[in-house]
Amino acid sequence: MLKFMVWSSRSAVAEALILFTYTSSNKRWAKAVFRTIWRKNDGILIDLSQFGAIIFNRTMYLFGKRADKLDLSDIYRLVNNRIQESKNLDFKKELKISSGDDRKEFLADVSAMMNTEGGCIIFGIEEAKGADGKNSGIACSVNGIQVINVDSTLQQIESLVENGLDPKSKSLIFSPIHIDDNNYVLVVGIPQNIGLPSMVSYSGTNKFYSRGNTGKYLPDVIGVNQMFTRAMSIKEKAEAFRQERIQLVRSQEFLTNIDTVGSYFMHVVPLGRQGDALVNLNFQPTIDFLRSNLKVIEGLGGQPRYNVEGYCMYYEKHDNRLVDTYAQIFRDGCLEFYTNRHILGRPYVHGHRLENIVIENFKSTLNIYSQLAVEPPFVVFLSLFDLETLVIKNNDFHESTSVIGRKRMLFSPLLVDNLDVSPASHMKPILDIFWQSGNMEGSPNYNKEGQWIPRNY
Repeated sequence: MLKFMVWSSRSAVAEALILFTYTSSNKRWAKAVFRTIWRKNDGILIDLSQFGAIIFNRTMYLFGKRADKLDLSDIYRLVNNRIQESKNLDFKKELKISSGDDRKEFLADVSAMMNTEGGCIIFGIEEAKGADGKNSGIACSVNGIQVINVDSTLQQIESLVENGLDPKSKSLIFSPIHIDDNNYVLVVGIPQNIGLPSMVSYSGTNKFYSRGNTGKYLPDVIGVNQMFTRAMSIKEKAEAFRQERIQLVRSQEFLTNIDTVGSYFMHVVPLGRQGDALVNLNFQPTIDFLRSNLKVIEGLGGQPRYNVEGYCMYYEKHDNRLVDTYAQIFRDGCLEFYTNRHILGRPYVHGHRLENIVIENFKSTLNIYSQLAVEPPFVVFLSLFDLETLVIKNNDFHESTSVIGRKRMLFSPLLVDNLDVSPASHMKPILDIFWQSGNMEGSPNYNKEGQWIPRNY
């Protein structure tokens, strides 16, 4: 018998979820899975010495693949290995959305998974029957569902989800997998809800759902209250991370030789996954990628180093060996960008340089998260310090008419719910506030249509 554990790092202490037991005939399959995960870096942590622990803590993933990357062989793997439903996995024999009751049931399934831990609903898989004749939750056959027009069906589902849930949700993944003719398996990838809990609002339903290992249920008052308090806790935890990191860096506890005058910070926090091991720093291709892409200022080289927090690229000034720029990735996927190169010396802040740094950092974030499969949503925090006597100067050597007059500027968090956003457009509200702090109308680098016109600095 071959036994191994699948672990989840929802908390700092890994929590055992499922104990799989394979007969000798399945050993080859299990070994192949481990080798594939290690090779592709789909698993987050592999204990090869024990041939044992895999961390899969990403929502919308199966076998280390995101929902839209699954193929038919993955679907048959569920059946061949008699995988059972869980909080994160639901099998449906049919897709029913034609009647009002069917639509309510569909939305209830989506809402329940979204309000729990996220996961995948797979339409077109039949479950084995138990001794009582009821569905056992174990995948037994791939029957598929009949879809005449794939695009039309997906549009209908997307419209139903967008208009039948409150708050609206546009972050689901719909992945049709072709079997033959008009027969498909439909995989719906559902993210964990980080903000307000999802309520089924279709046709006046107005109900919250949650999910256990055996299916969805209506939570009681205490359960609904926990949904709301969890959302607040996640946001508070993200803000606490920002404050703690600022204190550690500014007090020189993080780096003893850092130049803290005029500190600039951008913190990026994947919501709901702080403490999870999202980034595998024992995988050489990941490190090679970070050495080329983890940077604060484009074109500025840096020195790499591992640390307790994760991995850092930093730059020391040649004249005094002080660190004035670094980019840090944490093991849970958080990012921290730091510099003070936007300060021209008293009494100026170089507005265009700071704006370029902000947008470059956000571009880097989107690139890194895309490559390392760190899923949205996440929040971006911008923090500036030591501005009390400074004015803003631009490339034309025009300067603001007013001193900023703030020891620190802690901008409100900016929510990012997908990786396809325009960095310049998404950061415009924050950049406008920065320029307005110097008594200007807003950023001078956007035209009337809101398009960013980058300038050299």
